[in-house]
Amino acid sequence: MLAIAMTHTNLLREIEGLLRDWSITLNRNIETSGCYLFGSLIYDDGKLFDPVESDIDLVIIFPPKLSAAPERTNWLDGLLKHKTELETELLKLTGRGDAGSPIASILPITMLELEANIHKSNGANFYSINLFRNLLEQQPDGPLLHAGSTPIRDDLICTAFAFTQNIRNKFLSIAPNKNMALPEWQGPDPVPKDVMRHAAMAHFSLATDSKPGTQFDLQIGLDHLTDHLYQNRSNSQDYYSLYDWVSKRRGSRGGHTIDAMMPPLQYTLLAEVIYDLANNALKRGLFLHSDATFTVSDLFELAGSYEDIVVTIEEASHNVKWQIKPAFSVSFEAQINEPPQKGNSTTITRREKVRLNHAQNLFSIKKTIIERGIELIILYQNYLFPNSTTRNKNLIISINGLLKRAIENYVGSGGILAATTYYKREQAFTIKFSIPHDKIDELLESCGLEKNIMDLAANNQPLRSLEPELLARHFVPDMVFNYVWKTQKGHMSLSETDEDYMFNIVNWSLGVS
Repeated sequence: MLAIAMTHTNLLREIEGLLRDWSITLNRNIETSGCYLFGSLIYDDGKLFDPVESDIDLVIIFPPKLSAAPERTNWLDGLLKHKTELETELLKLTGRGDAGSPIASILPITMLELEANIHKSNGANFYSINLFRNLLEQQPDGPLLHAGSTPIRDDLICTAFAFTQNIRNKFLSIAPNKNMALPEWQGPDPVPKDVMRHAAMAHFSLATDSKPGTQFDLQIGLDHLTDHLYQNRSNSQDYYSLYDWVSKRRGSRGGHTIDAMMPPLQYTLLAEVIYDLANNALKRGLFLHSDATFTVSDLFELAGSYEDIVVTIEEASHNVKWQIKPAFSVSFEAQINEPPQKGNSTTITRREKVRLNHAQNLFSIKKTIIERGIELIILYQNYLFPNSTTRNKNLIISINGLLKRAIENYVGSGGILAATTYYKREQAFTIKFSIPHDKIDELLESCGLEKNIMDLAANNQPLRSLEPELLARHFVPDMVFNYVWKTQKGHMSLSETDEDYMFNIVNWSLGVS
């Protein structure tokens, strides 16, 4: 048994030595910003690694100078040649009998993707929660440096980046016998549907007037892709050739050559173009700052017409989405509850100082709750109110409810209804709230229950069974207020992932307190 263990340990050492030598050669020939090993080969000292079945997982970071799709694609083509050599050596070393399946899986990523923690599987925090081993330097295993330092809030842009990653990974999935996981493409469409779909997502994030649903419009995606290729056709021969190919497939410039095959390298170039389209949308969003100001009336609600408030919400939503600071400001028509200035400290008594300090602290707390609460409502608006047609109305109702709770010294007094979510394993967060009795009757009827509120406890109804306006008026303000209050006071601490889970209305169940 000891001999077997020693043999396994020696094999792991030899594989890592091979990978280190290969990484040094790769870095010398095509340059990288880092080569890292992760997965079963290093986890728990490689005890779970099976030389016959397990993949050898690598992350390789693009060098920073590759700013355009053709440059990254040519770099990937160079990487493929080195990957082919690696597969041959790994086949000899591991003694595998199957030469038709890749042994190593390589995930090439840009620094932007690393800093945003974007993985091809859309898994959260991938590079910051897993262990990685630096193959170019002797360092302790750990998360990748800078992982998650600059998150991206736009789900469509993240999805487009993840798509490109997935195509890169497939392109490099070559087996020892030269079989490739990314085959030549042929189909009735001008380009693959997944390329058009992700181009549409990038366009939706780029355009300021996109309508709901157009993020999946294949025609919009194809037009956006073609326009980008046209605009860049003179920048390189690769762009020109791809533009010419797509144009012919669309039925222009020589006719509709429906039988033209797309080789894997060209498919990869298209995927890198999708990356550039998503990156362009990201850059545009970061540089378009909107001046959003919420004005609070002396009735403790948002001032202005419905249309003006919606515009402010849209401006603030843009800034929150792109993490532009400050995302918005809050002003008060009558400077509600703002304390007077201290003035000259020699002219007031000690008791007055205490009173003024208390008033200033209270005002600061209220303002923080309002600002942070509005930011959370805006940030998670799609989770809280999935129906886009009524979302703005319910956002206004929720914000007005939050304002009243913050300004009127609201203390979470609870109510007959309770909603619970498990934001961490075995850690529940419960919000108690009330709604009008006539609405409770309607709720029970819509749930198919008798007119007995206690039946809710036994049936464990999902909270989304409430009408969105009821949630906006009663539950959402209570949840946001309680969350901001408890996190501000240090009573609870959540990661970004837990927060995403908590503010998703589908994760709450409804009962009786």
